[in-house]
This record gives sequence, structure tokens and C-alpha cells, in this order.
Amino acid sequence: MRNTDIVKNLQLCPQNHFAKFLLQKFREKDVMLGKGFLVKDDPDQPVYQLPKWFDNTIAEHEIKNYWIYNFFEECEEAVHELWLTNGFFVKGNVWFEDLWIKWENQIASVFILSGNINDYTFHHMKGYMPTTDFIAEEFLNREKGTDFFITYSLSNPFCIDNRKNGIVLENISRLKDRINIHLEKRNNESELFNKLIEDFKFIDELLITESNLVISISNADLIFSNENSNIYQNLLSDYMLRWSYSTNLAHKNNAVILITVSNESINRHLISQSSKLESIHIPRPKTEEERLKFILFLQSLSKQIISKTTNTRAKNIDIPTKSEGFRTISLKDNLLRLAKQTSGLNFIGIEDLLLQIQAKRESSEEVINRVKADILQTESGGVLKLVSSIQDWDKDICGYVEIKKRLNVISEIIGSNSASRLQQRIIPMGILFVDSPGTGKQ
Repeated sequence: MRNTDIVKNLQLCPQNHFAKFLLQKFREKDVMLGKGFLVKDDPDQPVYQLPKWFDNTIAEHEIKNYWIYNFFEECEEAVHELWLTNGFFVKGNVWFEDLWIKWENQIASVFILSGNINDYTFHHMKGYMPTTDFIAEEFLNREKGTDFFITYSLSNPFCIDNRKNGIVLENISRLKDRINIHLEKRNNESELFNKLIEDFKFIDELLITESNLVISISNADLIFSNENSNIYQNLLSDYMLRWSYSTNLAHKNNAVILITVSNESINRHLISQSSKLESIHIPRPKTEEERLKFILFLQSLSKQIISKTTNTRAKNIDIPTKSEGFRTISLKDNLLRLAKQTSGLNFIGIEDLLLQIQAKRESSEEVINRVKADILQTESGGVLKLVSSIQDWDKDICGYVEIKKRLNVISEIIGSNSASRLQQRIIPMGILFVDSPGTGKQ
């Protein structure tokens, strides 16, 4: 699809009032609007695409409940431009789409989600929200999703959420009654493993008798620990293995999701014995673009209407400004600067950084680096350490004028917020100095 086709396709979404709103707001900026849907940035043949949720019905009276609508209604034009030029409409959560495809096509019904699980994930309607909440939101609200989502944990078993429609509302009371009866019958005086066995037996009954049900097991490494193994834990693992091979789960549109920070902390026998237990890794944000998208979200929270519905800790956050001499840099350049400075942090880390800066009322580069270093050290248990390096090629390299010119060009591109995509592409992965021995190539 070409840029010019995006406007035509938006016009073919009559049931989506957000699409109508965008066409009206950017009626004289078709090219900019089209960039928001850029999937493949190929100079010869760029590819544009509408995300699936644009096909959904968004009624006019519902549109104000959408974060994305309020973002474009309330925020500054410079913020809109950053959103569109980076194609943020279509840059979604690859890990969840992988999970969804495998579940929807009955490739697997049991999953292990690991990695960056204790972070935020972007949702087009609600903005950034806790990843575990996002998973429930998607399963309950996608067209071919499930009716019920049960979260199980050691401290808070069987928390239930459900799809909001008439048919489901008729059945929710019955399912809640089943859960309450089980919890009442369970012997709370018995040992933890006995409670777990009773709970897993009950989960097994639910998966056999109920349909359109997802059960998410939080902090699964606390239940299926790799540090110790006994006959009781093996019994729980056996449940998981049996469910992973069960055709009944697929036929009933059911799923089980284990959630853990690290696969390595899960019982190895459980992972190695099942080819149908799918492992999916949630990566940390690696690129400036990913961090910029979250920073744009935080910037939007300065608007009162948007901050009322946020699912993050920050409700109203002031993005720190920066001056260069007597000139205050623009909002756009400032947001790009923050995206670069927050490298290495996940979204919660970025939120922590900005909240601490706001509390300290100081946003110099030195303060940002110090707070960032503290966050990384705390998060890694002291393993990671932030090292700041200032390179002076004139002092480090004697002579070799052409080499220094080349290195300075590369340094300027790396350090620039306004470097073009073409300039960024010419940055080499490494530089090899070749000459005779003893000529100072180090």
C-alpha cells in the first residue's frame, strides 16, 4: 500500500470514528498522516498498512474514552509530528501477536511468557498499561478472543475478569460461584503444596468443563521452581504437560499462560519434555523509537483529560526542558534528547527517572545520568554500572587528519537528534585501522 492509498483506506472505515477524526484533523497533511502507517521504510518501495483495530467499530459517543483520540485532540502539533513520522500507529507488540497467532490457529494452548513482564505495554485505546493487564485486555476484547480471564497467584488465587456482553454476563455469576465454592471447600489450614494441588485439580476441571477461558499463572517460577524438585512439584508439572498436549483446550478455545521473569528459573523438566508448550520472550525496549513512543505518552499526561484515565503510576509528569546558552531547545528536540539519554532503561525505568527528576526539580545531564545509573544498578542487583565516556579524537589520535575527520563525522551523527535516516544508515558497525606495524593503529 502506498502513502496516497492510506487516506482512501481510512475513508473506507465508516464505522471507525477515530479514522474520520484523523482525516478531518490532517485534511491538508495527507503525507504526514500517511507516515503514521509506515511499516517498511524502503526508499524505493515503502510499505504502508492500517492496523487491524482500524477495522473495529468505534462509535462517536465512545471516541473520547480512547487515549489515542485524546492524544491527537489535546497535545501539541510537535508531539503529533513525532508520532506520525515514526510510524507509531503500526509499530505494535510483536511478542503478543506471536502468542495470539499460535493460540488462534490452535498451534499451542499452553505458553510460558518470560522477559520484560514487569513493565508497561502499549494499548491503542488505553495507552501504556501493565503488561499483565494488557494481555487480559487483548484476550477479552479482540473479536475472536475469550470470554473469561482468570489470574492465579500464590497470594491472590482466582481473580476473574470477563468480556462485557450480555451472553457472558449471564454466565459470569455461575463461574464466580464455582470459584467461591472451591475456595470455601479448600482447607486453608493445610500446607501450601496441598492447597496448590487442590487448586490445580480445580483448574483442570474448569479447563475440561468451561469454554472461552484463559488462566494466567503469575510468578510461575515460585510454583515451578528450578531450585528444588519433589514429587508434589512434579505432580503440578504433570498437569502442565498434560494440558500442553490436550486437544480439548484448543477445541474449547481455552489457554494457560505461565508468567515468569526468566525461563531458566522454571523447572527444566517442564520445559524440556513438551514440544507443545510455547515459550515467548518479551524483550526490553532497545531502540530510541520505542523509548520515544513511551515518552510521548508521558508527555500527554500533562493534559488533564488524558491523565484521568492513565494506567501508569505517573498521572501528571513534567518533561524536563533544557537550555543551550540563552536558547531553550524546542519541545520536539527535547523529547528526542530524552529518548537518547534513557537508553538501557525499560519503560518503568524511564517513568522512575522522570518522577525522580520532577521531585528533585533539577534536570541537568549530570543529574539524569546519576539517577539513571542508580536505577540500572538497583534493577540489575549491582551487576550493571553506567560508564560515561567523553571522546576527544584530537588528543587520542596524533596526526592522521583524514581519520579524525571521518571519526568526527560518525560521532556527530551518533550524537545528533536530527540526523536523517540515510545518515544513520552509513554509521559503520566497526572500524578497522590497517597499516604497517608500529604506526599507532591502537
